[in-house]
Amino acid sequence: MNIEIPSQLRKPYFRFVKLKGKKPFEDGWNIPEDKVRCLVCDENNTTTLLKNDRETIINHFKQEHPEIPIEKIPEYVETPKNYSYDSPTLQEWLKQGGNYGICCGAGHLIVIDCDSEELEEIMENAIASGQLPETFKVRTGSGKAHYYYTCTDARACALSSGDRHIGDIRAISSKGTYTQVVAPGSIHPDTGKPYVVENDTDISQVTWIQIQMALGAFMKKSIKQRAESIAREEKGYGDFPINVVDIVPPDKYDLKQSGDEFYGCHPVHGSERTMRNFWINPKKNVWHCFRHNVGGGPISLIAMLEGIIDCEDVQEGWLANLPKEKKEQLFKILKEKYGIELKPPKERKEKKLDHIKLVLKIDDKIYGYIKVEIADKKHLLVSAYKVDSEEEIGKEESETSGEDQENKENKKIPKILVAPIKVKKDWLVIKSERNKVFSEIKKKLNLSDDEIERLIRIVQMQFNKKILLLADIEEEREKKEKETPKDFNVEEALKSPTLFQDIYESLGKIIVGNPTVRKNVVYDLAAIGAPKIVLGNPDKPVRSIRSHSAVWVVGPAESGKSTLLKLIYEIAPKAHWITRITEAALDRGFAEKIDNGVLIIPEGDIIYRTTKVEQQENDTTKKIIIPAENVITVQLRMVIEDNMLCLVSTEKGEEGFYTVEEMIPVHPTVFIGSTSEPEEEQLKTRFKIYRMEKSAALSLEVMKRVIDGLLWKEQPGKYHPDELKAIYHAIYDKVMKLKAIAIPREFEEDLMKIAMRLCTLFVPKGEFTVKITEYDEETGEEREREIFLTRDELVEKIMKGEIKYEEMLTILEQMDSDERLNRRFEDIIRRIVASACLHVAQRKVENDVLYVDKQDIEAGYDLLEDIEKEFAPKPSLTELILEILKEQYQKDKTRWLDANEVAQLVFKRLNEEITKSRVDKVRRLLKYLVDKGRISRKKSGNKYVYIYKVENDNDYDDWLDSLLND
Repeated sequence: MNIEIPSQLRKPYFRFVKLKGKKPFEDGWNIPEDKVRCLVCDENNTTTLLKNDRETIINHFKQEHPEIPIEKIPEYVETPKNYSYDSPTLQEWLKQGGNYGICCGAGHLIVIDCDSEELEEIMENAIASGQLPETFKVRTGSGKAHYYYTCTDARACALSSGDRHIGDIRAISSKGTYTQVVAPGSIHPDTGKPYVVENDTDISQVTWIQIQMALGAFMKKSIKQRAESIAREEKGYGDFPINVVDIVPPDKYDLKQSGDEFYGCHPVHGSERTMRNFWINPKKNVWHCFRHNVGGGPISLIAMLEGIIDCEDVQEGWLANLPKEKKEQLFKILKEKYGIELKPPKERKEKKLDHIKLVLKIDDKIYGYIKVEIADKKHLLVSAYKVDSEEEIGKEESETSGEDQENKENKKIPKILVAPIKVKKDWLVIKSERNKVFSEIKKKLNLSDDEIERLIRIVQMQFNKKILLLADIEEEREKKEKETPKDFNVEEALKSPTLFQDIYESLGKIIVGNPTVRKNVVYDLAAIGAPKIVLGNPDKPVRSIRSHSAVWVVGPAESGKSTLLKLIYEIAPKAHWITRITEAALDRGFAEKIDNGVLIIPEGDIIYRTTKVEQQENDTTKKIIIPAENVITVQLRMVIEDNMLCLVSTEKGEEGFYTVEEMIPVHPTVFIGSTSEPEEEQLKTRFKIYRMEKSAALSLEVMKRVIDGLLWKEQPGKYHPDELKAIYHAIYDKVMKLKAIAIPREFEEDLMKIAMRLCTLFVPKGEFTVKITEYDEETGEEREREIFLTRDELVEKIMKGEIKYEEMLTILEQMDSDERLNRRFEDIIRRIVASACLHVAQRKVENDVLYVDKQDIEAGYDLLEDIEKEFAPKPSLTELILEILKEQYQKDKTRWLDANEVAQLVFKRLNEEITKSRVDKVRRLLKYLVDKGRISRKKSGNKYVYIYKVENDNDYDDWLDSLLND
C-alpha cells in the first residue's frame, strides 16, 4: 500500500520520521535538522544540541569533554534522522506501506492531541466561539482527534482535567528537540484503522496567547506553580496557623480526595461542566481554580470567600495592590473571625553592597578569592587574595595593617595575589581585561592551563549571580537627573511653530552624519505612550496599529549607533537600558518599567540569550545545577507585534526544578542596536531599520566633536540635551492622557495618494504599457485603451488625482508585492500620528481625542519620499553603461574606452567587486548596444573600444527610452 502525504503537510519546512506502529525507531529522529546531539551529555541526562558545524562541535568537546580525542568525536555525536516530504528514503518507506509521523516543532508546527472526547469538545467550542481558527484536522485510527496549527512560541505540555490526563500539546520540547504524532495515511497498530483527514483545509496560524486562552485552564502544572508563588507572597505578611483545608473543609464543600489534594466545585462561582475546577493542597497550603487559571494561599482564599475580591483578581501582588479600605476590611475579618493578626511586610531597604567576593575553588580545594568593587559607572575595581580556608575569606591585609607581623602570621591573613586594578564592567567576557587578573593568579599560584580555565568558568558563574547584589549604577544615574535650566519654558517650546526644526537642529551635533535617522528619532520619541491607532469602529475595531515604534539600529563600529542609543536613553521618558539580560528578567517590576516607555537593547542578540548557572565535576562529564534560592535560568523574550513580554524562568521548588512562564502585556517603544541587520524576514518586517553608515565625513565630525568637547555641553542648536529631555517628558505627560488619535475624513484623499504612491515602487523603472477601461460619453460604451507611463509619470498623475483606485488596481495586477514595503504604509501612519503627538500643544484636542492636522500629513509625505529612495529599483546594467559612456563622452569626445575600463566604472558605481564573469557580461551588453546603434565601436590593437556618440546630444533621452522599449 502506497501512502500519500496530504498537500497541507508537503512543505519544505516540515520534517517526518519513520514509525513502527506509533513509535519512531531510528536514533536521532527528534533532533532538528540543523543540529547534532552530544551523546556524552545525553548519557548524563543533559540533552545538549549543538549547531551542526565542525568548529562548534570540536569546541564543545574541548571545553566539556576534553578526555575524548578529536578523531573520536564522531563516535559521540548523533545526527538528525528525520526527512523532508520529498526525501527518497521516506518515499520508499511509504511505498512499502510503512507508518510515518510528522515532527512537531519543525516549521513551528504544533498538534493538539486529544486523548479524550472532553478535550475535543473543548477544542470545537473554542473554534466555534472564535477563540481558535478552524484548521487542518485528522481523525486517528483509535477515533481520537489531532488539530494542526503553526505557532512560533509554543511549548510542549500535557493537558489535564483534575487528575485525569486528557491530551497533549505536541510542540518543540523544553530541551529543544522535536516531538511527533502519527501522520494521516498511517495504520493504527491496535485497531487496524487508518489515520484520515477529517477537515481538509489549510493549517492555521495561532499565537501562544490564543492557545493559553483556550486551554490554559488545563495546563495544570503552571497553575499550581503560580499558586505557590502567590502563597509565598501572602506569607510575607506573617506566619499564620490556619490551613486551606480548615477554611474549606472537604466534608462541608463535598471535596473528593486525590493523593495529597482535594477537588470539587468552586465554593464561590461553582462549576458548569467538570464539577472539579477547584483544588486545594493542605500539604503546600495552597488552592487553585482552573476556570480562571489562578490560585494562592489562605489569605486570598478567605478574601474570596468573604467577597472582598473576585476569584480572577488573585494575581501576583494582589494583596499589595488591594485598595486601602478593602485591605482594612480584610485584616479586620482575619482578626475577628479567624484570630489572625497580620501586618504589612516592613519596607526593607536592601543594603547596597559595595563589593562582592568570588571564591577560587576547584572541588574541595580553595586557592583564594577575588574581591570586586564598583569603581565608576563603566569600571570595576578587582583584586585577588590567597587563602587556605573559607574562614579566612574577607580578612584582607588592609584590615590588620596596624598589627605586628607575628600576629598576622598567626591569624593567617590573606596574601595579596593581585593588587586592586581597574577593569571594564564586562571584564570576564573580554579576554584582555580578564587576563589582567587571571594571568597574575596563574603565575603566583603556579596553576596549569586547565586549572586556570576551570577557575575562570567557576568565577564567571559566581559573578553572573552575585553581580545582582552590587549597587545598580544605572538606577543611581536616573536618580541624579540633571536639573532643567531655570530660564527654560517648556510650554513655550511646545507651542513653537518651528518645534520640529529646532529639535532636529539641536540633535545635529549629537547624532552626527545621520540626518535621516535624526529626523526619525524626533518623531519616534514623541509617540511614546500614545494610544493605538484603531481601524474601524473604536468599540469593535477591525484591527489596530501600534503607534509606537520597533526600531533596529544597524551600523558598523564607530558609526554613531551607541551615541544614538545613549542619547535616546538620556532624553526619552521611562527609558530602560538592558545591559544584563538576567538582571532585567529577575527584576519582577521590569514590565512596569518599560510599559508605555522605552526599551533599549544595545546588542540585538541579547533578546534570546539564556543565562545558565552550572558546575562541572572534576573527574566526570556530569553537570550539576547549583541549588539557588530561587531562579536558576532566565530567558527574556519580547514579542513586539503582540505587545507581550514573555518571561521564562526555571525555579527550584520543594519537589525539584520546574518552569514558570509569564506572559505580561506591555507597550514599549523598542530600540535594538547591532552591527548587522536581523536575518529573519519576519523581524525585518516588524522593525524599522535605521542604518548608521560610517564615512570619512562622519569621522571628521566625530574628531571635531572630541576636540570641541561638545557631547553633553552647550550645543549649536537651540536646545540643550536637558531641555530636549524636558520637552519630551512634557509631550509624554500630555500624550499619555489621550484616549485616541483621530485622522479627519478630509485627509482620506491624501492617505489614498500615499498608498498608491507606495505601490508605484512595484512598477518597473522604465516605460511600461497598461490597459485601462474608459467610459465613452459619446457612444455610452466602455472601451479599453493602452497608455504608456514611466513610474515618475504615474506618480505625477496620482498626485494630480488623475489615477483612481480602480485604475491603480488594474496596473498593479501584473506586479509582484514586497512584504517589507507593505509594512511601510503603517510606518507612514505612525509618522503622521507621531507628528500630531510632537505638536500636541498646537493641535485640536477634544474629549481626550487628538486630531491630526495638515502639517502631520506633510510629515507622512516626507517619510514617503525617504521610503521611495530606499525601495526604488536600481538602474539596469544597460542603463548604467549608457550613462557612464555619455558622461565620459561629455568630458572628452575623443576618448574611447575598452570593455575592462567600462566594467570598472560600472561596478565601482555599484560598489561591487569586479570579476571576469562580470566583465564578460559588460562586453556582451556593449555588443548589444552597438548592434542597436546606440554606441560606436572600433578596433584598437587587439581589442575593441567604445564611445557614446549620437548626432545630437539632446536626443539622449529619446535614445534611452527607445532602448528600454526594445
